[in-house]
Amino acid sequence: MSEFIEELAEKEEKQYKEMIQKLKERAEPYGFYYTTLFMWPVMVFGWELFLVTAISQEDRFDKLLDRFFQLSVKRTTALARTSMNVVILHDDITGNNGPFLAPEWYERHIFPRYPDIFKPLLQAGKKEIFCSDGKLDVFLERLIELGVDGFMPETPATNLDKLLEIGKDKVIIGGIDTGILTRGSPEEVLVHTREVLHKTLDLPGFFISSAGGLYGNIPLENLRAYFQARSEFGGPPVDW
Repeated sequence: MSEFIEELAEKEEKQYKEMIQKLKERAEPYGFYYTTLFMWPVMVFGWELFLVTAISQEDRFDKLLDRFFQLSVKRTTALARTSMNVVILHDDITGNNGPFLAPEWYERHIFPRYPDIFKPLLQAGKKEIFCSDGKLDVFLERLIELGVDGFMPETPATNLDKLLEIGKDKVIIGGIDTGILTRGSPEEVLVHTREVLHKTLDLPGFFISSAGGLYGNIPLENLRAYFQARSEFGGPPVDW
């Protein structure tokens, strides 16, 4: 068991060191774990079978979920043994309209297991950022109670103003509406980016980003407008 975890840790450490060399202090690389818990059965069984089984055979499903939980504890234990400072834990626990299942279901099956998944990282002094698509509003305070250091949500699905209010002392990565960035005019992108940066000026833990990154279908003139607005607030120049 310990040999397996050490092997994972060595692999993660190697990738981290390689990114350090490539970035040359221009940015901080982070660890990333996609299947924190909720996403495990999604990836293995698909959404439909997962959701049907989670409701119709809840007790049996919980026993299966426990096996996925054990795998995730091993992974976070391995990440905790690396020299990286930040780990993003991904779990799409919500969709565009909120939770996929009743909040009580999460309280029975997901949230009681999160602390043990988070624990190795917290004990090692890592910053753990919770990443999820969808409207995460209903779970923001609960996730803080469970120990997350910050959020990397999908906005505007997750209300940015509520996120900034609840998580003002946390790390927040996001703020940019990918729809505006992709389908808006350059002027709309400028206005939107400036608005986000202006309302987050006093939040040292805020990192501006668009959900999922910068996609290849974003018009070049919109990207220029986005980076122009960032440069106005102390970001790198447009042609960096």
